[in-house]
Amino acid sequence: MINLANLNYKWDGYYVLNIFNRSLNRLVRRKIVQNTITDLAKTELAKSLLGLTPNLEIKYLAIGTGTASTSSGDTKLVNEVFRCADEGLESIGNGVIQSSFTIYTTDYNGAVEEVGIFGGTSAAGTVDTGTLISRILLHETKSAEDDWYFQRLDILGG
Repeated sequence: MINLANLNYKWDGYYVLNIFNRSLNRLVRRKIVQNTITDLAKTELAKSLLGLTPNLEIKYLAIGTGTASTSSGDTKLVNEVFRCADEGLESIGNGVIQSSFTIYTTDYNGAVEEVGIFGGTSAAGTVDTGTLISRILLHETKSAEDDWYFQRLDILGG
């Protein structure tokens, strides 16, 4: 019998945040954070190995003010305050998917403690909809002068 606790799952994800300040007209900061992939997402992806269709298409990035530690058992953000639609989902290499999102100066300003990616057919532009694929803690404050450009990378394989 295989001990599943000793297996190393090879699905990594990273958020790349580029903060562009409009008044300075330049990139002021870049932050890269490895994310927690949720159990719900792993279960959906495994459906393809069973000949079933996974319900996991990436659709939204959401931000929130919750500070609880991330866990693979997370199903939503602690306190979601804003979400935006995916602007570009593409395969950029063997087993590597990139999604892109932008939060503009007028979209939201304030504390951002948590970020999550939501997908599936139930994901919509409203709070707490869809399957939470991944979540990170960010600990940033978005100002009215900044556009935030997120890229998220999913890396399947080893």
